[in-house]
Amino acid sequence: MKLKKYLLKNKISIKSFSDSIGLIDKTGSMVRRICLYNQRPSPELARTIEEATGGEVSRFELLYPDEHKAA
Repeated sequence: MKLKKYLLKNKISIKSFSDSIGLIDKTGSMVRRICLYNQRPSPELARTIEEATGGEVSRFELLYPDEHKAA
């Protein structure tokens, strides 16, 4: 599942999610770039996102989006 879809489904703001995973960022800009512009996170951040979403957002989907296109 895409991170943006996960956040919408769970009614979580980008800023709130960013804070919850420990990104010290006033605007949640890194998470925003991942959601809106499909920027790839670092492997460490991808793992953190996967863990924070209970596996609903796969680190492999974040790191290799072309291989994991949503149907």
